Parts: sequence; C-alpha cells; structure tokens
Amino acid sequence: MSGAKQRTALIVAAVTLMAMMLRAPLTSLGPILDNIAASYHLAGFEVALLTSVPILCFGVGAFAGPWVVRRFGLRTGFTLILAAMTVGVIVRPWFGFGFMLALSVVIGLAIAVSNVLFPTLIRTEFPDSVARMTAFYTLVLPIFASLAAATAVPLMQGLGDWRLSTALWALPGVAAVVVWQLANRANLSQPASVPDLPHSSKQVWLSPVTWGIVGFFGFQSVGYYAVVNWLPAILMSQGYSQAQAGTLIGFTTMVGIPFGFAITSNLKRFKSLTLLIVGISLLTSIGFAILLLGSSLSLLAGSLIGIGMASTFPLSLALIALKAQNPQTTTLLSAISQGLGYLVAAAGTFLVGLIHISTGGWVASIGFLVALSLLQIAAGVIAAKRNL
Repeated sequence: MSGAKQRTALIVAAVTLMAMMLRAPLTSLGPILDNIAASYHLAGFEVALLTSVPILCFGVGAFAGPWVVRRFGLRTGFTLILAAMTVGVIVRPWFGFGFMLALSVVIGLAIAVSNVLFPTLIRTEFPDSVARMTAFYTLVLPIFASLAAATAVPLMQGLGDWRLSTALWALPGVAAVVVWQLANRANLSQPASVPDLPHSSKQVWLSPVTWGIVGFFGFQSVGYYAVVNWLPAILMSQGYSQAQAGTLIGFTTMVGIPFGFAITSNLKRFKSLTLLIVGISLLTSIGFAILLLGSSLSLLAGSLIGIGMASTFPLSLALIALKAQNPQTTTLLSAISQGLGYLVAAAGTFLVGLIHISTGGWVASIGFLVALSLLQIAAGVIAAKRNL
C-alpha cells in the first residue's frame, strides 16, 4: 500500500475512533443518573446541572475552535483535544461530585472544539467527498452514542460499579490518539498547513444563513440532549424499569441512524432541502407529542423522535460544510453555528429539567420540546435558502 493510501486508511480509522468519543462520554450517564445522584447525594438541581454543563461547554468551547486551528493546526490540535478528553473520561467518576462536574467541563470543552474542527477536517482531508464523509462520521457518532446509552445499565450491573462503566469509554480515545499519530507520521505526509480565518468575518456573522443554521442546530440539539438525559426519567414515570428505559433510549437514538446516513450521503439528489427539513422536523415534533399519550405508545414515539433527530443532526453539520465556500469560512461558520447552537441546547436541556421540577410532572416539559421542534422548521427553512 502506498504512503498516500496508507495515510487515507489511517485517517478514516482515526475519524471513526474520534467520532466514537464525541457523544458516548455523555450518553453513558443518562440511564444511570439515579445511581450517580444516590452515590453523591445530589439534589434535583445538581443533577440538572450535571446534564446541562457539558452542553454549555459545547457552546462556549466552540469559539475556541478557530484559535486552536491558528495556534496548533488541525493535527496537533486534535492530538491535544483527544488527550484531554481521554484523561477526563478515565478520571472523572472517582473523586466526588465537584471533581466530576469539573472534568465534565474539560470533556465538554474538548468535544466542543472537536465538533467545530470536524467539518474543517473533512473538507481538508476529503475535499471531493464532503457529503459522504460527513454522512460516515455522523453515522458512527450516533451508533456509539446509542450503544453507550443502551449498555450503561448492563455494564454497571456486570461490573458492579457505575464508575467503571463510564470510565470504559476512554478506550476509543486511547486508540484514536495512537492511530492519529500514525496517520500523521512525517514519512507519510508533510505537516498540514494552518488555515487562516477570513480577513473579515462580518459577512458570515450577518448572513441569515448563519442564523438559520444556528437555530436549526440549536433546536435539534435541545431535543437530542433532552432525550438522552431526561427520557429515561420520563419513561420510568410511565412505569418502565430502569433497564427497560435504558434499552428504549438506546433504541430511540439508534433507530433513525440508517435514515440519517441515507439522507446525508444523498443530499445532492434532493431537489428541495426546504421540504426535507420540514418533513424530518415534523417527525420529531409528532414523536414528542405522542410521548404525551402514555407508555402504550412510547415505542412509536421513540421511533419518530429517533428518525427525526438522526436525520436533522447530520443534516445540520452537512449544511455547515456545504454552505461555506472554503475551509476557512467553514471553520468560522462551524464555530458560530455550533457555539451559539449548543448554548441554546444547554439552556433548553436545563429548562426541560427545571420545568419538570417546577410542575412536578413531565407534560409541560414535553410540550416545550414539541414547540422547539416546530421552531426548528422555521430556522431550517432560512438555512436552506442560499449559500454564504
């Protein structure tokens, strides 16, 4: 195998391992929040904080993405990010709630920068296959996010400790660091140049497309993280056991993956992105509405929510890569869209828990999610109109 082909294979392997780390450290916590709360004697507010702080970090940390590219370049930047994320996952569960919250911040910031740089990495390493590689890594990401959620309770029960079950998710990070270094050895390729940001970012900041993507990305992220963090509690309030709730959330986050992959990898075949955005966003809102009808329809609700979410997330990332015209603009648009979008997601996820605490039930919280998924349609229509 030639050096170029060997490097490409290693880059694909590294992308796979990196994508495995971008959600699993968070989704592995949702089904076992009750166990964590019991271990640390947490109040409801502290549990809500633990679920929302990493997403808040996604927003704040995203704005560091352009600086990381300028200061270190993509290759060294990803190495530092992966190392911080991996160490954080290993150490996080062992030293009490304060330490866990602090390292959740570290993990959240590392994931945030990775989120921003991934579209740039894809555009730089695979310039002729942006949609296909975006579809690929956004296929890997939810698969392992779902796997982490579905196996959280069985792993905890099998290992006898929730701490071990969450720390295990550092293993893909260790492998990712090794493979990433192999892919970028000096004898395989020259060091990547460090892209500069555009001389003026005013056009990107003022574009309606940017703000459409911010809204679309942010509202769909609220739905996803509300499901990951709060759906187990909603299901248990409807009579499901902890194990059953964990299995159903795994199903919800997994069922739509083939749809999301098919849509993203064939985006160029769709005559109207607007109709696509409206259709898949409606699926999400209908799914949340059905969740209000009780446990007998939870499987149907989970199916519709899962298909909608698994389609809107990769579409939102593909929009970032496709609407920008070069890697430099891609990095800036990615930082703005994901930075502000994840701030919306953090606030929304926290509000879902706060509404529940205030009302003593889940009806108002679910109604809030229905409303946001409808707002997602309006934002997506604006994002689909034209390029930057």
